[in-house]
Amino acid sequence: MAKTCELMPTPELESTFKGKVKNPHGADGESSVCTVNIGGLAIKLQTAAPGADGVPTSIPQGLVGFRMMLAEARQSPKKNTKDFGNVGCMSLTMTKGFDGTLLAKPLFTASCFMVEGGYLNMSVAGENRKQTGFDVLKGLLEKAAARREPSGNSQVKFR
Repeated sequence: MAKTCELMPTPELESTFKGKVKNPHGADGESSVCTVNIGGLAIKLQTAAPGADGVPTSIPQGLVGFRMMLAEARQSPKKNTKDFGNVGCMSLTMTKGFDGTLLAKPLFTASCFMVEGGYLNMSVAGENRKQTGFDVLKGLLEKAAARREPSGNSQVKFR
């Protein structure tokens, strides 16, 4: 199982979303990813060591990158971003897949990330907008961050 799965705040996820975490799986590499399902939600946690290629080095940089990525993909979902200082969050409502076909139901997604101590990003996707709020997701991301070693090197050491 991916090392990042050890950072997944499973008890908090189950309490927040009122269900059991299922199907934890992921992959390790320069960036490590863990994905779980709970109810109708997919939740992904991603880590990368400080200075890793392809991850933002600041909250504003990550939020600008998000907007650019949507423009390049020719997506025009409703979007929202928020800079909390130590955490950046973004959300969108997708009505079309990345191939341009209409989705049967809108997919609500939200993602929050931090860069201090290494990149850490948590995303949630589902059909219920209320389950993808920034405040809830930011709190869950902070729980995952608290599981890292003080050095922030989540690729090597765990508590």
